Amino acid sequence: MDDFYTLTSADKQWRYERIRAFITQEQLDCILLAGNPWMEENIRYITGEYFLIGFGFAYALFPQTGEPLVFAFPPERPFNLRSVERFASDYWFERRQLRLAEPREIVRAIRQAGGKQAKVGLDMALLGADLYAALRAELPDVDFTDISNDFTALRRVKSAGEIALCREASLACDAVWASMREFLRPGLYDYEIAAEWARQLYQRKADKVFSLMTIDKQDVAACVWPRFHHPVALRRGDMITMEITCSVGGYWAQRVGCASLGVPAALLREMYAANQAAQEKAAALAKPGASTADLARAMDEVLAECGFLSNSGFPTGPHGHMMGLALDEGTITPAREIVLAAGQVFVLHAGAAVPGYTLGQPSVFSPGNMYVTTEHGCEPLSARESELMIIE
Repeated sequence: MDDFYTLTSADKQWRYERIRAFITQEQLDCILLAGNPWMEENIRYITGEYFLIGFGFAYALFPQTGEPLVFAFPPERPFNLRSVERFASDYWFERRQLRLAEPREIVRAIRQAGGKQAKVGLDMALLGADLYAALRAELPDVDFTDISNDFTALRRVKSAGEIALCREASLACDAVWASMREFLRPGLYDYEIAAEWARQLYQRKADKVFSLMTIDKQDVAACVWPRFHHPVALRRGDMITMEITCSVGGYWAQRVGCASLGVPAALLREMYAANQAAQEKAAALAKPGASTADLARAMDEVLAECGFLSNSGFPTGPHGHMMGLALDEGTITPAREIVLAAGQVFVLHAGAAVPGYTLGQPSVFSPGNMYVTTEHGCEPLSARESELMIIE
């Protein structure tokens, strides 16, 4: 499509300068990042937003000086290289920088980057045990150190181009949400609803979708994937919590909201309003230097004042999470301190339930909205309503 947003050379330079500064700060010779078809975030951070791993594991070796090397596709599937050659203009690397994902090639590259006694940062969260064993056997004198958490923290701060892609994804999710007012009707199955989300999201530039929902008369705080062997149909009087999520150019966003086929019970409306107030209080606190734990605690306090259990008190989704090239770049809970900085993208979503909640009793998870941290606070990533959708 001609109107695809593309990161620029300025975005690439911004990223690469941050990576080189990270390598220098950690006193490393190089870093080795890993990914798979579902968790591509660290690889796409190096290669540009449109590189897709497609099959198996991929790796990127970024040296202290010089250009990175990309190791993709297992040696048994060299035909996958055709996709790289076909879409070469999409990527930030040239064909000469690409190797098949063979341990011997990675070992050779590490030796070239730092010698037999190099200090190498590894993405241990995604690195396969088989490759790690091979590296330890072939490079016994190399000092390997885990950089998984620190590199995730580096990715959380985004360039203007990255934020633009997050906004594109957020707008796509919002558009699908708005369309549900005309689409939802009694008799639709959950998998039919998810299929409609996917259709619209892919039309709006999505490269991946992740869609959860729950349908019930009153217990709608635990979203799940639609299951073909256990389909659930919408009925008059039901509520549906919709967790609409997609990535555009690898950058994730989501919209969480409830719709009701008919006017729901007063208690459920009160829960939704309490969740909305909790999210608004948390968003008002979000600014550079603030802790995500404080945001989560603020949400809990609002819900407690309203007489409900919060995310911390019953099994529902988290208070929110940082977002970007990964769907979750750091979960927001009262127990986890993530210090906010300008240029970070996150979603907030509250859950409420009756005291003493057990499965089947009244509960609500919604609304969930996207924000970006600015120099002085935070702002929504797109303009939208966050009210409970009531379909008469």
